[in-house]
Amino acid sequence: TKKDVHFNRTSAMCPNGYGCFYNFQPNRIWLWITAFRNSNETSMEKFTTALELSLNDLYNLLSQDCKNSNL
Repeated sequence: TKKDVHFNRTSAMCPNGYGCFYNFQPNRIWLWITAFRNSNETSMEKFTTALELSLNDLYNLLSQDCKNSNL
């Protein structure tokens, strides 16, 4: 629910970079990503896609390790 989330934000750290704020919740991670629109060196679409793929890979890797664990 919205009351469980503290909405924060950050700006891009430099004109050709990104800003990323995250908030870990028990069953999700909230992400806010920013970039300057006038930079030819940044792409929010590419960054967001790469981050999503990386987090999915990490989730799948950790899920496999948990299934194979003897704990």
